[in-house]
Amino acid sequence: MVYGVIRDLIWTADAGGEQRRAHNREVLAALPEDEGGPLLWRAMFSSQQARELGCAYQSALIHFGLTCRGIEYEWSSWLQSFETLLGRLYWVQAKVHLETEGAAQHVFIWEPEQEFHGPDMPMSLRCAWERID
Repeated sequence: MVYGVIRDLIWTADAGGEQRRAHNREVLAALPEDEGGPLLWRAMFSSQQARELGCAYQSALIHFGLTCRGIEYEWSSWLQSFETLLGRLYWVQAKVHLETEGAAQHVFIWEPEQEFHGPDMPMSLRCAWERID
């Protein structure tokens, strides 16, 4: 299993906040429709916004998840595809959980060096990895 969340901030006084969320929704909508070939596809992601549900607080969340037999054998390719996607989005943190059969759980966390990452910014980030036994 691979699952996690990409988080962006909601700035209530920032008119650009809605533009950022709209941009992220457009990027996700442009992903391939199904799992026919690439490692990331549209159905993996849900960008239902808390504001749309009437419970917005501080974050706009993009949830994702998939189950895939043998994902650990394609893990470096999956990570590369995921980081390419992150490069096209607005976000402040991304967290990925990887669980494989017979192995420990792994957690990967990305945070930009700046206050946030935007698609027109160079990919400058900190990434942490943790193994949970």
